[in-house]
Amino acid sequence: MRKKEDGLDLVSVIIPVYNTGKYLGKCLGSVTGQTFSDLEIILVDDGSADDSYEICRDFAEKDRRIRLIQTENKGAAAARRTAMAHSAGKYIVFVDSDDWIEADMIERLWKEITREQVDIVISGYIESGAGEEKVIRNRLEAGVYREKQLEVSVFPRMLCAADFFEMGIQPFLWNKLYKREIIEPYIMSLDERVVVGEDVLCVFPAILQAKAVSIMSEGFYHYRFHQESAMRTSRSEEDEIRNIRIQYSELKKAFEKSRHADCLLRQLERYIVHHLLVRVPAYAEAKM
Repeated sequence: MRKKEDGLDLVSVIIPVYNTGKYLGKCLGSVTGQTFSDLEIILVDDGSADDSYEICRDFAEKDRRIRLIQTENKGAAAARRTAMAHSAGKYIVFVDSDDWIEADMIERLWKEITREQVDIVISGYIESGAGEEKVIRNRLEAGVYREKQLEVSVFPRMLCAADFFEMGIQPFLWNKLYKREIIEPYIMSLDERVVVGEDVLCVFPAILQAKAVSIMSEGFYHYRFHQESAMRTSRSEEDEIRNIRIQYSELKKAFEKSRHADCLLRQLERYIVHHLLVRVPAYAEAKM
């Protein structure tokens, strides 16, 4: 493993893997085939019961940039934490193992983060499923936002940019490139009990710590829309409500520390109501 002081412009690609054998080859092929070559690729097999580990091992044997770690099943949050602890890059990219990325994604994001001297680059993404593809862009306009612009144009709208609920910035970990010091603390302290929406607990607190952020209109990341994804997995309403309560508590604590707490907490209330309406049918029925 490369030492952190040797990182220079090294980009660490963090990929948690769990039972995605049927999609994994395309994912890993898209990462190893990047036009930006100064990568380390950290694969954490999270106790897969299918052939995912064997596929990862085959790729690792052919590409020395890959570091493969096998753990007991503890969920994506724990897998990302393990990967982060074993990574050395100055910059961090996250990829989910059932998705894939355009060949020039990391190069394009790296050029943007170094040219504009920002802490995070945020792109759109491509929703791929049922033979169709659609580019999904952030609601906030593309451009570079520095300290005052973040305060005026980003923080008041990043969770809620419409009358009821539409996020200004997409909450996913994976369509972004981060400076390590901006995202690492949130990955390492993430509450592992959160199984849906854990990205939100890292992305928005990290943006609040950023001195400059770039939003790009292009989409480079292919999100594979399928019924087996974590977002579409059925859980009991009790589990869903517990998950949402943890999200609310953790975001509330993060937002209350900010001098923009008032506008952030208002957005948080809308975000939580939306989450309840989407994930908890009984709550939705009570509101109708």
